[in-house]
Amino acid sequence: VLANQSGVTSPPFELARAEVALQRGRFTEAQTSAEAASNETTQAFRALAIAGRAAHLDSREEEALAFYQRAATAAETETESREAAWGRLGCLIDLERPEAKAALEQLRATVVRSNPSDVVQSESGRIAYQLKLGAIDLTEADRACELLGAVRNPLVRASFQSMYGSALVLAARYDEALEIAESLIELARHYRIDFALPYGLCAVATALAGRRR
Repeated sequence: VLANQSGVTSPPFELARAEVALQRGRFTEAQTSAEAASNETTQAFRALAIAGRAAHLDSREEEALAFYQRAATAAETETESREAAWGRLGCLIDLERPEAKAALEQLRATVVRSNPSDVVQSESGRIAYQLKLGAIDLTEADRACELLGAVRNPLVRASFQSMYGSALVLAARYDEALEIAESLIELARHYRIDFALPYGLCAVATALAGRRR
């Protein structure tokens, strides 16, 4: 607030603005601030990844794909490269691009099974692909769900819960879907991830409809 009132426009503040705007669901603002911050070399990757996520959440997949590709170029670590790759995969799936399958298989082949976050993120990608382009098989996702408590990143957890909850509804597992959806809402409110709330509320509604409530 003070930075805004003072007219501060330095890259660190622009990046902070982007982070806050993204959490609150102000995607255009988040993307604009992130783009402004991306000119600073030391934080280019983080800024471009935020811009990609903002565009993707705002259903502008082509723009998001371009940002994630730029983020991949700016990545300086293996972790950053993988984050960009997962973001790119999400865009490819939503765009229903034929190369999505190969990209998913390539990423899943590098999953570290001893890393709960890695496993959960991998299953988020697999469920997203199945919801768009394949038959739903929740065997591995059921196992990944058991690891949620060990995942620290709330965005990774929220993404999985959103995808998994939707798939559970389609599998007519309404009680489990309701539990996951309510957990997503609790997570979103706790971490103030406002943009995730509509996904949780929609999942609750569809699960209740399945139970004829």
